[in-house]
Amino acid sequence: MERRSYGIRARARWTDPLTKQRVIRTEIVKDEATAQAFFETLRNSSVKGMDVSMTLLEFFTSIDDRWARGLDMTSTGDNYRYGLRLRVLPALGHLPVTQITAGMIDRTIDEWEKQYGASTIKNTIAPLVRVLDEAVRDGLITINPAKHRAKRSLHRNAFRVQPAEDAAPRAHAIPDLQKLNQLASACGDVHQSYSDFVMLAALLAARSSEVSGLQVGDVDFTKNLVIIRRQVFPGRGGLITKPTKSRKERRVPILDPLRPS
Repeated sequence: MERRSYGIRARARWTDPLTKQRVIRTEIVKDEATAQAFFETLRNSSVKGMDVSMTLLEFFTSIDDRWARGLDMTSTGDNYRYGLRLRVLPALGHLPVTQITAGMIDRTIDEWEKQYGASTIKNTIAPLVRVLDEAVRDGLITINPAKHRAKRSLHRNAFRVQPAEDAAPRAHAIPDLQKLNQLASACGDVHQSYSDFVMLAALLAARSSEVSGLQVGDVDFTKNLVIIRRQVFPGRGGLITKPTKSRKERRVPILDPLRPS
């Protein structure tokens, strides 16, 4: 410790056992107690084999894709990655991992709720939880402060604007076959494939990716069934083909409006 007119200059020097290079860390502090805390942080870093003062961005960079183990990188993984890079790191990346608290995360989520929907926020909190889980495994922190943030009742938050009654999701549901035909006809004015897509999605209760994944062999007019067994959607590197979300085939009866005239 070196006393200066502006405080104390705390300095530590050591030789890196791997590179054999001399390493120096210095910090200007106000008193000896703060200097000793700085030295203790460096000792903890040497014991744990990592810099315990690293920021969330530095930690995220150091673990590479370890946080994404077990994720489907063609769909969920991409959404989580966008959530991290577009929202989590800009908001929290500059903070030391050891100083991130549940309160900080809650206040950050409050700000997100003013701008984004519940689905976007969940795709942002989930990867943050995964990254901080890795920090717990590495011994950087003892508990994950984001662990239960994903369970917040997002729709009850005071900052979220409650939708008008006519803006509720069910308000836009197609009430009957007549309205469905009217919608399909309007889509057909652009191209017949759009009309067919609307009819298939509505009358097979299928996701858009499941309609895209239908093949000729999936339709059995003799048994009056359509077998939904795959989904196709754009992803990293082009079109992605994979099983349905439930990983199970579904057999859906063919309704009269779907039969060729």
